[in-house]
Amino acid sequence: MKFLSKLFNLLSKRLTIVAVLILLQFLFIAATLQVFSDYYYYVNATLIILSLIATVIVVNNNTDPGFKLAWAVSILIAPLFGGILYLSVGGQKLTKWSKRRIPLNIQDATVEKDWVRDIQDEEIRQQASFIQTKAGFSPQGQTQVTYFSSGESMYEAMLKELEAAEHYVFLEFFIFEEGKMWNQMMEILERKIRQGVDVRMIYDDVGSVNSLPRRYYKKMREKGIRCYVFNPFVPFIFFRMNNRTHRKIMVIDGYTSFTGGINIADEYINVKERFGHWKDTGVMLKGAATWNLTAMFLNTWNFVSAAENRKNQDNYRPDRYHALPETEGIIAPYGSSPVSPVPVPTSVYCNMIDKAKKYVYITTPYLIPNNEIMRSLERAAQNGVDIRILTPAKWDKYLVHILTQSNYRELIGAGVRVFEYTPGFIHAKSFVCDDELAIVGTINLDYRSLYHHFEDAVWMYDTPVVQDVYQDFIETQALCEEVTPEFLKKRPMFRRVIGWIIKLFGPLV
Repeated sequence: MKFLSKLFNLLSKRLTIVAVLILLQFLFIAATLQVFSDYYYYVNATLIILSLIATVIVVNNNTDPGFKLAWAVSILIAPLFGGILYLSVGGQKLTKWSKRRIPLNIQDATVEKDWVRDIQDEEIRQQASFIQTKAGFSPQGQTQVTYFSSGESMYEAMLKELEAAEHYVFLEFFIFEEGKMWNQMMEILERKIRQGVDVRMIYDDVGSVNSLPRRYYKKMREKGIRCYVFNPFVPFIFFRMNNRTHRKIMVIDGYTSFTGGINIADEYINVKERFGHWKDTGVMLKGAATWNLTAMFLNTWNFVSAAENRKNQDNYRPDRYHALPETEGIIAPYGSSPVSPVPVPTSVYCNMIDKAKKYVYITTPYLIPNNEIMRSLERAAQNGVDIRILTPAKWDKYLVHILTQSNYRELIGAGVRVFEYTPGFIHAKSFVCDDELAIVGTINLDYRSLYHHFEDAVWMYDTPVVQDVYQDFIETQALCEEVTPEFLKKRPMFRRVIGWIIKLFGPLV
């Protein structure tokens, strides 16, 4: 009976159902080809022509060389189906219909002061100017920043600020999961709804596919939360499901906001252990810069709900219900998306690395950088900049971890120092540079974050919190094992071979 019960639970899970449906589609395609076996030469010629067309598109596509290589190899290995697979699911961008519904940003209203002009260092001013002109989000002053070196500390602050909400709460997260973390938040939110607070929630359907039941948004609406699902997952192999909202945003009354690597699930606050100790980070903003995160949320809200918020933007501004603080430094929360005409995450990271004078310290769960970032890291290290990267020793995705380790040898050979966090899993995504600059956000050093997903991060200059990010890095590094040539030699041969093979397909992982 126990076996039957476990089998029933497995078969009833949404991921299992999706896998079965996709398998049935492959079987249908195989059966269809069998039916047309009498026309083998015509079908074969058609598929080869499609593969040739796909190859031409891949080669001429203005994208990272890694993408081109991965798809070219895929088509070469399976010339009959590689082309049709690329034409159906290989695109990085949203459909034209989706682009019309979600503009680059809605931050086109007034910014009282151009804070970029206040930056004396020309190279840093150029970085801030890029975020303003290309990413579309204006750097701001008048913002208090608090850095959290763990999910536990950020969660305590989130509960406190939710209790203080008087007008609205916006939530956009990749993962929601019922448990201690979300249940305690829900208790507060339900009380706030009864008090007339406008609570809105967006969750990603793929991110939460294994943590929330199907049509969970209906349950939330019954509680009074205005809830939508981002890009509902359709189990058809020819639908483009790459574009997810990987953002983690909480906005309270337009003045207070949170972001970072922390989703709404118990492993992020170490109530539930999955891969040892879960190391994560985040920031809380109070003041003008919260507007950037509010604009990102409203953009996504417009997309999922077909709502129009541009006419009443003033209702969501940071100074609507609070006076703005007088603070040091420039804060620039920015978003990235497949809609953007420029690769924002790659450009921001490369700008910081290329212009670093003393050091760049990076924390990331996945070390699968694209060609531009890889070359910037190597070039900076070879020029004497102290480049250090922290990655997890324990993994959440086995093949992705092998792929991460496959990049160690090249980076170490160029002078980059790499460390693995032995207590568990690092999920933090942060950069700190030269005691002046820091970035904390949701953007991983992998192709999905850099190209496919909707992401966000906070660029910070000349603010005391930069030292907090630095100190946390140093303390975390002390818990890590450095990757040395001896470390690499100890890796099992089969893991090295697997790494060499899947590295060809790294951009598709």
